[in-house]
Amino acid sequence: GSKVRSVAWSPDGSRIATASGGGVWVWDAVTGEKLLSLEHGSKVRSVAWSPDGSRIATGSDGDGVRVLDAVTGKELLSLEHDHRVDSVVWSPDGSRIATGSDGDGVRVLDAVTGEELLSFECGHWVNSVAWSPDGSRIATSSTFGGVRVLDAVTGEELLSLERGRGFGSVVWSPDGSRIA
Repeated sequence: GSKVRSVAWSPDGSRIATASGGGVWVWDAVTGEKLLSLEHGSKVRSVAWSPDGSRIATGSDGDGVRVLDAVTGKELLSLEHDHRVDSVVWSPDGSRIATGSDGDGVRVLDAVTGEELLSFECGHWVNSVAWSPDGSRIATSSTFGGVRVLDAVTGEELLSLERGRGFGSVVWSPDGSRIA
């Protein structure tokens, strides 16, 4: 089998989505039964559930970002990226999606229309993006650019932590006061 690159629990804990090879699979978290197979044309690197559990966003090597119905698998939105998308994450209110890639930096997209609301060039390969719990900030980590915290509306850089080597992942504390 293919290497699993991303795993995400549904918000209610009843399902698990896995990204592997050229697709995403949704599993029953109790029985392990495969509920849905969502084939992609390229390697899927990131998968994320919308906060209400109704949609799944995926980021991939060649298909950019896709938003799928979490029950039927129907494609609701397809958003092109010029480079592979390594991280995709929903805003806490489910209205926006942030992406991180190896050449497109960070993009914030309307989760319904796909309109680009914000673009931030990091100059480095963005491995991970994470919304603060209140949705006001986005933290990013990159291979050579360290960690950055951005205003989620304006894109203004609020904090930059440069290090000699890069970071593969970033996450907020539940109260939004710290990042790891």
